[in-house]
Amino acid sequence: EKKEGEVTEGDDDAPMRALGFYGESWHKVKIVKLKKGGKAKVELKGGVTRTLEANCFKRLVWGFFNDDWHKCTVVKVKKNGDYKVELKGGEVKTLAAACIKPQYASKK
Repeated sequence: EKKEGEVTEGDDDAPMRALGFYGESWHKVKIVKLKKGGKAKVELKGGVTRTLEANCFKRLVWGFFNDDWHKCTVVKVKKNGDYKVELKGGEVKTLAAACIKPQYASKK
């Protein structure tokens, strides 16, 4: 059974889900394109696009641990390729790259 936003074959052209900081708070956005220097072009509600600096967006991913996939927010990608992720409730885990999948937004 596919979970909402879960990666499946053929979803590579769908925008990735993220949190974007603008207007003094965090909002759900879609990453349209990752740019040089860590910036990202994102789509806000209503279809408006904006470029955000690297420190103004967080990628949302699926992380695999305890025999299941869980929604996570990327905190940092380490030099060895492992991902430091934050779970709901604030717990932080380090997961191997093979245990990470992007969350894709719907193709509406």
